[in-house]
Amino acid sequence: MFYYVNDDKKLTIDQVYACLFNDSFNSYYEEAIALVKKELVGLDYGGCPNYLHALRMGSAAYQIGGMGGDVTTAAILHDVLEDTDITPDELTGMFGEKVCALVDAVSRKQGQTYFEFIQQVIDAGPGAIKIKLLDINDHLFYKENINESLIQRYVKAEQMLKGALNG
Repeated sequence: MFYYVNDDKKLTIDQVYACLFNDSFNSYYEEAIALVKKELVGLDYGGCPNYLHALRMGSAAYQIGGMGGDVTTAAILHDVLEDTDITPDELTGMFGEKVCALVDAVSRKQGQTYFEFIQQVIDAGPGAIKIKLLDINDHLFYKENINESLIQRYVKAEQMLKGALNG
């Protein structure tokens, strides 16, 4: 299983985890990492703390490259608006408008169908699409924790996102 955005940029899970011990990754993204560790504490993701999912996302974005600091920061923070009480205004104050806009774009709104959400991600552009592709990759890597219908939904969403990114 690989983390990827397109077929020429792939990472193994070992490469993703190795980056988490990279001093330059940790120092540059220190504030975002500290926030997810604090705010996502106690939330579970397949038997592991949810913040590890956020860190894998940031690590993959950082290593794949071509995404820029704001996209990598948003990848780390991608669940903060959905899973915590942090507001978009607070997030903007901490990390700026571009990061908040990306996090908001990859946050499913109440009452939104899954594929309306995926269209929202597509409409937001390449940065949001790449973040959501990495998110789907991470979920599929741990697919033993999700049911078959959700796996099929992720696969369809992945095809839509790749088509939008490469189309």
